[in-house]
Parts: sequence; structure tokens; C-alpha cells
Amino acid sequence: MKTLVFDLVSIGEAAKHYGVSVETMRRWDRNSKLNSHSRTLGNHRRYKLNESEKIKVGYARVSSHDQKKDLVTQAKYLSQYCDVVLEDLGSGLNFEQELCKDVITLMTVFSARMYGKRSHQNSWNWGLAKWHEQYQEFVEGKREKKPSGFSLKKALGLIP
Repeated sequence: MKTLVFDLVSIGEAAKHYGVSVETMRRWDRNSKLNSHSRTLGNHRRYKLNESEKIKVGYARVSSHDQKKDLVTQAKYLSQYCDVVLEDLGSGLNFEQELCKDVITLMTVFSARMYGKRSHQNSWNWGLAKWHEQYQEFVEGKREKKPSGFSLKKALGLIP
């Protein structure tokens, strides 16, 4: 019979494994969204990677302040099934917001694990850089239309 041993890893290794920043890991620990397993004598966080893979993230969103009541209802419903519920009120999907990056990174990491693929952090960085390049061209007047979320998704390979 094979026994599984789960080693404790540093916050940097855990952040790299899940494709998020060290600051995001610290924020999740402070907000009890993903607690570290233990701390060293020097007070450094240590994580068990298998525990953090069990997190279920829900995303509740409404498009206007008039629907705030619906947002509360969505979040309440999702909290029954999810460990973390991210709420968004009428901001639209801004790919430069850290919350949006976290959600996309989590979806990418977990779907990649389901289908046996590696992290897509490099393609994410490339796609974001490509979109940013197009946006700079728009600002400088070299491009007529502002790049859309669609073009970002295409650059990231989320749309064939």
C-alpha cells in the first residue's frame, strides 16, 4: 500500500504552484480564505499543497447598484457550496484588476489539473502583454479601436 506524504512548502513555492503572487497568498491567509498549515520558528508560513487544491471559489456578480440585493442572494447561495465567494458589483470585467486575475488564474490552474496540463502562466503573461501592446498603440493613436476583452481572451488562447 502506497502512503502519500505531503511536504510543507514555503509561501513562495505555494504561490508559484497556484500561479498567484505571494501577496495574494498572504491576503488569503489574513482573510482565512486559505490558511497556512503551520509557521516556522521564524514565523514563516508553510503550506500543504493538497489542502489548497480543495478550495471551491464562487463568483457572484451583478451589473448595477440597483441589483445589490440580488448580489447578496447570489453570494449567500454560493457560500453554501464554495469556500470563497468573490463578489463584484457593476465593475464590468477589467482584466487588469487583481481580483479578476486571481479568478482567471484559479480557473486556469484547476482546469489544467483536471485535464493534466501544466500551468498557463507564461501564455497568460504573453497574452496580457500583447493586449497591453495593442492598448498602448490605441493611446498613441496608432490604432483606431481600443482593444476589447474579446481580443484579450483571444490573445490568452481562451478563444480559438
